[in-house]
Amino acid sequence: VDVLARRCENEAFKRIAQARELERTKPEEARKLYQEALAIAAKGSASQRAAEAAMVDLEWSSPR
Repeated sequence: VDVLARRCENEAFKRIAQARELERTKPEEARKLYQEALAIAAKGSASQRAAEAAMVDLEWSSPR
């Protein structure tokens, strides 16, 4: 179980890193990657909190 949790955490952080690179140029792709990260992150994990915070930041920075 611990190994699987670490793998999910690592994969989630990879998607978060990719999304951060895309935020300014391709915000929709970034949003999808954040959603993927949230889908595999364990509840209450660091990756879940990071993805949720990034999604909020992305929403605030998106043009209206």
